[in-house]
Amino acid sequence: MNNKYDQISEYIASFTQIYSGFAKKYGLSYNELHCFYYLVQHERATMSEISKLWSIPKQTLNSFRNKYVKKGYISVIADSEDKRKKFITLTQEGKDFTLPIIEKLTQAEKAASKGLSDQEYASYLAVFDQIIENLIANLD
Repeated sequence: MNNKYDQISEYIASFTQIYSGFAKKYGLSYNELHCFYYLVQHERATMSEISKLWSIPKQTLNSFRNKYVKKGYISVIADSEDKRKKFITLTQEGKDFTLPIIEKLTQAEKAASKGLSDQEYASYLAVFDQIIENLIANLD
């Protein structure tokens, strides 16, 4: 008997391969692409926010931060209220590098969704939300 989750896992692996291949074209890793994507979408971010959303290990994020601070693409800023809390932001050079990449990615994603109504897309996401909730509940 085939497990229904096998096909979901294959889809997830396919998405990962597609995004990894796209990132590689620009000299980025899969995780770096996610970090830059998040930074384009948000003016500033903590490493914890990115780690939690994209399931990226903190050591990987530290390497990302160090690499791209050296390149001048991101900067680290202390929170004015809590000096222990640090935010990373894109510099202008970082925006110049990442915006064309993220715009191309976003255009490809929109084109891939063409033909799906907003309602259909929302219903697919609702199904995935339910599957995730059920899986979490049954693994506890």
